[in-house]
Amino acid sequence: MPTTQSQIEEMKAMAERLAADPSIKSAYIDDWGRFGNFQLFVTPRHHDRSTTLRLRALVRKALPEKAHLRECFGPDPIREYRPYSRSSRIVGYSRSYWVFDVDYQHYDQQTNFFN
Repeated sequence: MPTTQSQIEEMKAMAERLAADPSIKSAYIDDWGRFGNFQLFVTPRHHDRSTTLRLRALVRKALPEKAHLRECFGPDPIREYRPYSRSSRIVGYSRSYWVFDVDYQHYDQQTNFFN
């Protein structure tokens, strides 16, 4: 089943609702595919240890009725290694936003197709 205009409008409305949340700096739909699959970019105002869990919960609550969250990709930490102490610390992140894959149809990873 192809992506419908109503799915596009529902996802844009969801991104607007998320952007209105005080903990979110920006949220927008970056791209959508042919089979009801969307890419949502969310930038939080504050980044701490529980940001990914908090953002996943916000996105799941805001999802349209027939949509589901397939995957969440947070930013990768940039680590500074200390060779003498054999430890590392996080000095930053690769980007400031999280990417969420939202689908209206089930995606099968083994066959790489939407059902």
